[in-house]
Amino acid sequence: MPILNNKQIPDWAARVLAFFVHKGLLFTNLELPGAGGKLPIKDVLRTADKYEPRVLQVFPAAYIHFPRTFIGQKDLPPQLQEVIVAIKRGQKTGRDYRGIPYKEMLLWAELRLNDRRTKPLREIRRNKTLRIRPDVFKKLAQLSVKTGKPETVLFEELILQA
Repeated sequence: MPILNNKQIPDWAARVLAFFVHKGLLFTNLELPGAGGKLPIKDVLRTADKYEPRVLQVFPAAYIHFPRTFIGQKDLPPQLQEVIVAIKRGQKTGRDYRGIPYKEMLLWAELRLNDRRTKPLREIRRNKTLRIRPDVFKKLAQLSVKTGKPETVLFEELILQA
């Protein structure tokens, strides 16, 4: 694809590209505006179709990590929604979308982004309430003090060793 200058890219496409560049999902040599505000999914898809196909490759990761940025849920194609759901569930294989392999879209969701507030999918913790007998909990607390590790870390280590 030829390098486009800013006059060839409409404002809506420049805003989409600026968001993806700002988050570290794309790189470009274009001078782009600041990345702020909500982005219509329709504009994201049009940008991918007309100006930068790589947007489709990184969109599922952006949608998962920054869901409130994107508006117009009804404009999300069902096949792309399936890809996003599969990535959220941590599935290692899934449907390709418009010639983009699933594994490439999954890769972007598992990378550490420039935005330090977001974590790769494999590092996101999920809350799970467990009922533990008092004597077991007491032993866990004692082990935590003895090793200097938090109880959660000890519990995770125990599970991963099994």
